[in-house]
Amino acid sequence: MFKILLMGGTGLIGKRLSDPLEACGHEIYVQGRSNSAPIKVDPYNQKEVVDILFELKPNLVVNLIAKTDVDDCERNIHEAYMANVKTVQTIANATNAMQIQLIHISTDQVYTGSGFQTES
Repeated sequence: MFKILLMGGTGLIGKRLSDPLEACGHEIYVQGRSNSAPIKVDPYNQKEVVDILFELKPNLVVNLIAKTDVDDCERNIHEAYMANVKTVQTIANATNAMQIQLIHISTDQVYTGSGFQTES
């Protein structure tokens, strides 16, 4: 059994991962920024990220945090940089220092075939 922290776990992929991982016997922790998130941590805040890693001591962190709307990223370059670069650096540096395994997934778009797919 692994202790797994899903960073950005309240998003599309996180919602799809948490139940199956839990059903396999893993202990799952879900991070988000909203007030309704089970673990509320600001991923832009290095101290908060390090603190939650020290508190939970997960075996694995799955980072699902990403700003994926291309048009919005082009309009809000600073926000895109913070979400897609600085957050990843913060999480990667912290997990590396603590010898925690990290999986990083940089999009919420999942395709089952060729072309655009919609959720059914």
